[in-house]
Amino acid sequence: AASLITRDLREIGARLRHLLQYVSTNPGLGLLYRQAKDPDVVSSLTTFADASFAPDGGKSHGGHIILAVHGEVSHLVSWHSSKEQLTALSSAEAEMLALADSYKATANFRLLHQEVTGPVRPLLRCDNQATLAMLDNPQWRTRHVSIRGERLREEISEGQIVVTYVQSSLQLADPFTKATPQAINQR
Repeated sequence: AASLITRDLREIGARLRHLLQYVSTNPGLGLLYRQAKDPDVVSSLTTFADASFAPDGGKSHGGHIILAVHGEVSHLVSWHSSKEQLTALSSAEAEMLALADSYKATANFRLLHQEVTGPVRPLLRCDNQATLAMLDNPQWRTRHVSIRGERLREEISEGQIVVTYVQSSLQLADPFTKATPQAINQR
C-alpha cells in the first residue's frame, strides 16, 4: 500500500480497507510495550532508511521503517513511503534526504521509547556507502543536502544516534521505495 500512495489512490484505499478488516477481526493483535525489568534484556530503536533515485525521472522516492527491539523481538512501530520533497542530484543525495527524514521520525519515537524503557540511542541503517562517506567527509553540492547532512553529523557527534551501513540484501526499507522480489518481501 505504501508504494502506491503516489500513484493509485483507489488501489491503496482497497488495500487499507482489507488491512482494517483484518485488524478488526483480530482484536487480540497489537503492539505490547513492557518496562524492561531484567537488566540483561536489551532494548533499542532501529531505523532502516532507503531511497530510489528518480525512478520516474523526477523526484526520488524515499521510505523508512522504525523497529522497537526488546530482547529478541522486533516490533514494527512506524513506516513511511513517499516522494521526497526535494530533488536529489544523485543516489547518495537521495539516500541522505531519506536518512534525514527518517531521523526526524525516529527522534519522536525515541522520546516514547525512553519513557517506556529508559534511555536509548537510535541506530539508523543505510545501504548507500557514498551517503555514509558524505557524513564522514562532508563535501555538499547543494544547500538543502548540506543542512540535513550537518544536522545528522551533529547528532552523531553528540552521541544521540548511530548511523551504520547495512547490505542492500538486508535493507528492510527496500519494499517502501521500489518493487522488490518476492523472497525479500517474505523476510
